[in-house]
This record gives sequence, C-alpha cells and structure tokens, in this order.
Amino acid sequence: MRRPGASYDIRVVGETRRPLRDLYHGLMGLSWPATIAVIVSAFVLANAAFALAYSVVGGVAHLAPGSFFDAFFFSVQTMGTIGYGAMYPESFGANLLVVAEAIVGLTSLAMATGLVFAKFSRPTARVMFTREAVYLSRQRRSHAHVPPR
Repeated sequence: MRRPGASYDIRVVGETRRPLRDLYHGLMGLSWPATIAVIVSAFVLANAAFALAYSVVGGVAHLAPGSFFDAFFFSVQTMGTIGYGAMYPESFGANLLVVAEAIVGLTSLAMATGLVFAKFSRPTARVMFTREAVYLSRQRRSHAHVPPR
C-alpha cells in the first residue's frame, strides 16, 4: 500500500544493466513534446556530424569550400533520401560517407517510427479507484412469476 508523501527506495539486486533497454523505457516515458524534441535533436546532430565528415573528406561537387551549411544541407538530402540537385558525391571517400549515412538514416527512421508507434499503441489506464464501495441490491425474479402482459 502506498502512503501519500512517502518515498520508496527500490533496488534490484543481481540484475545487469541494459543501457539500450533503459533508453527505450526512458524514451517511452517522455511526454510527446519531449519525444519530438529528442527525435529532432538526434536528426540535427547526426546531420551535423556527417556535415563535419563531408567537410573533412571533401569530394562533394559544388560544395562551397569551408561552408558547413552546404555540407549540412547535403547531409540532410542524403539522410532524407531526397535526392541531389547541384551537389553530389564525386569521390570514393564521399561515396563511402553517403553509404554510411544512408544506413544510419534508414535505421534511425525505423527506430523513430517504432518509438512513435509504440507510444501511440501504449494502453493508458482510464479507471479511477475510490475508497468507498458502491453496490446495488437487486431482487432476483423468476420468469414463472412474471405476470402476462
């Protein structure tokens, strides 16, 4: 039984930590705005990381030298499988990065979709409990004693 205002310290002894499982449960427990913020942040950070990699490796046609934003937008086009306009990979290193980013993008999309679907599918309790019991006493009638209409 829980008492209002009481604090409880629960420890599981002998259980090994599972960081990915804990992450999943942590994400499932977030509010919807926080969940969307996590997904958007992960998307922006992943594209920023790939943009830095494209800036270092080079090999992207029409990428302005030293332009992080050009590399970032190229990364967004790659991860989102939007397709290329003026910029496209033209070196072996850039093509390897495109392959890695395509795999990361598809995997991330699948995980984000699964998380959102799981949150939508999660049952929510809509039952309220009370301290007072409510009951109704009914007399049972036999069909033999029912008067005809």
